[in-house]
Amino acid sequence: MLTRRQILMAAALTPWLVTAQERPAMKPWNIAHRGGAKLNPENTMAAFEKAIQLGCDGFELDIHFSLDHDLVVIHDDTLDRTSHTPGVVHEMTMTQLKAADPSIPSLREALRAARGHCQVLVEIKHPAKGPRYNGLEAVLLKQLAEEKMLDQVVVISFERQSLKLLREQDPSIQTGLLVGGQTDVPAAQKELGCNWIAPHHGVVDRDYVDKAHALGLRVNTWTVNDEVSMRRMLEAGCDSITSDRPDLLKQILS
Repeated sequence: MLTRRQILMAAALTPWLVTAQERPAMKPWNIAHRGGAKLNPENTMAAFEKAIQLGCDGFELDIHFSLDHDLVVIHDDTLDRTSHTPGVVHEMTMTQLKAADPSIPSLREALRAARGHCQVLVEIKHPAKGPRYNGLEAVLLKQLAEEKMLDQVVVISFERQSLKLLREQDPSIQTGLLVGGQTDVPAAQKELGCNWIAPHHGVVDRDYVDKAHALGLRVNTWTVNDEVSMRRMLEAGCDSITSDRPDLLKQILS
């Protein structure tokens, strides 16, 4: 007998189980990058709530480890750019981070906002300098399970070790490799067992998408902010488009 989670996963994946000829007629996911970074301050609850109000299929966010091993939603490993306050994320507890900038959410807060409403693309970050976070992947899986969001999340990263660890700890988790340029996609899928490939839109065309689909991969392209590029990604047959302007993409898709 199938578990509830297996049934939900099958339902979520059903729209993708179509022939290559049918795919172009399907609307891709409209994913709000960092919640829609050109509409609201990035990676904030205001941004995520706006994305939900817009009817986006999902929003993307970034996570770092705090000093007390909680998951913090922030793109950089310091507060300098977004909070205009000095501070290194992994050297501060969640309480200290929120005291420095009350707009910084925890991952749990973002997941609770999305539950039952939309997908969440969770990008794992590691410090720009110094060692990678130890144990982040296990904490992420634990929080996703506790928040009942395993079936509404795709975990993405440029950092291949994180994707390997996730699949080892939970083979059913949806994962995607972020790539900024040309990469050996078949080799990456064999190495990582990922479900998605997430290339920068500059390298994407119909041939790229068709080859990914032939491997059973779905394509989530980023960060697509102008109408010309959005229409080009639609013509290429992408399964998901991540944008700072999900409002514009919504107009084009409607």
